[in-house]
Amino acid sequence: MRKILVFIAALVAISSATAVADVRVDFGFTVPWRLGAQISSLDEEVDDFDFDVLSQITILLPEVMVAYQEPVGPVNLGVGLRGFSLIVQSLLWPVVYAEYDFGPAVVNFNFGGGAFVFLGLYNDITTGSLFFPDLSAHAKLGRRFRAGLGVVGVLSGDLPEGVTPYMIYLNAKFSFLN
Repeated sequence: MRKILVFIAALVAISSATAVADVRVDFGFTVPWRLGAQISSLDEEVDDFDFDVLSQITILLPEVMVAYQEPVGPVNLGVGLRGFSLIVQSLLWPVVYAEYDFGPAVVNFNFGGGAFVFLGLYNDITTGSLFFPDLSAHAKLGRRFRAGLGVVGVLSGDLPEGVTPYMIYLNAKFSFLN
């Protein structure tokens, strides 16, 4: 029953956008480059964790974002759903973002999390204290294609104090506005 209510709420949110908002759909691939954790401690001997993923394996994570976007001066502000898929299992969460378009380059900051929908082998709606701040920069290659890199962190009250996990990633995506 909860799944049906969340699905209906998402449909209502998507269908009730204002007439001036633009529907935006991004889809592409994210490739994790480095995984790490910033560890702050009073102990000087604690080293930060850093692992070069690309030197070991290349993982393509299909990514999608569906959002409403409203230009506010030179910045586009948006709200929507973002998700990743491992083909047999997918994960979606709400996201808000601000994006600045420099012409040949785009800088995007988005913040999401707090509620998650799992689709695939494990289907559940989970709320939690996980949030993902994400900063990325892309070069525009043509009208719709973007390629770049970014860094995403993990914020949670459940993590040990002074530990901030992060991932640096490469990204290529197509971005469509209505």
